Amino acid sequence: MKLSFVCLLLVVAARGTAQFNGKLVYQVDQKKSRTVMTYYQTGNSGRMDAYDINFKNGIPDSSTIKAQDTILYNFADSNETRLQHETLRALKMKYLAITASALVASRMKGKASTTVTAKGAETVNGHKCMHFVITSTSALGTGIRDIWVTGDYGQGVSPAVWVVGGYLYYPPGSPHLLELKAQGASGVVVKVVAGSPSQGVIYTMNLIDVEQPQRYGAAMFNVPSAYTLVDKTNISLP
Repeated sequence: MKLSFVCLLLVVAARGTAQFNGKLVYQVDQKKSRTVMTYYQTGNSGRMDAYDINFKNGIPDSSTIKAQDTILYNFADSNETRLQHETLRALKMKYLAITASALVASRMKGKASTTVTAKGAETVNGHKCMHFVITSTSALGTGIRDIWVTGDYGQGVSPAVWVVGGYLYYPPGSPHLLELKAQGASGVVVKVVAGSPSQGVIYTMNLIDVEQPQRYGAAMFNVPSAYTLVDKTNISLP
């Protein structure tokens, strides 16, 4: 069933969600490395920290840890600020995931498609979940993302940002997030399997830690004084 973008907004708004306050930690293990992403949210503020670490003889080697840029979210103003640790610049912008999605959609118009399918109830990682599949097709091939979402952390309780893969985040208003919610997705992502018909499973992501409910101080969501703020909210991608 196809829904217009406006209809998606109306359906999602009608359902409503309860605010998540706490921490979610996700882990992706591949053959040679591990990615860990930690999401914090208190009220209208969010934060994403992430790092990569390589394996040595099958064991994470702490000397190889590489921290990724931290993302600070302001949900009231619909923007994000990326803390570049190497340059000490804080880049404030509209949600990058949405801007990038719009750019790709305009360039691939008529050449790509995405569908979201609800597969029903399943038990995954000890949680009662609903299973959804996002299938993306383009000239580059077909990508399949299986997503399991649980309501075990509270009826209708969902984080503002959904982690759906390695460094793949859906902030509020993301087209795929709206499509998921229109199909009945609500709650917390507990598992994602990304793959393709040609490559099989590329990686699996699991929720490994939760603190909820939990509230954090404002300092966690503010730009540190050592950073120079660069406002790019009025700049669009080419």
